[in-house]
Amino acid sequence: MMQDTSLAAYESVQPALNTLQRKVLAKLSLRPAGMTDEELTDALGAENRSTFRTRRSELVKLGLVKATGQKRPMRSGRLSNVWAIVA
Repeated sequence: MMQDTSLAAYESVQPALNTLQRKVLAKLSLRPAGMTDEELTDALGAENRSTFRTRRSELVKLGLVKATGQKRPMRSGRLSNVWAIVA
């Protein structure tokens, strides 16, 4: 669950966000420890994986999502940033 400040920030910009951005934020809110882009797109069932990566990137630029500093392995074996809602 999002912390009170995160929830307030989300609610203040939520009307300005598009549907896909809201889906990304909602999914990230369920995983406080964060998700990699691969985990996020798997959870959202995206066929076009770059769609949700792009929306996540937009949310980073808006200051709503940040890299946690952690990395997790993807299926390819490469490490990927873990992303979470800004607290």
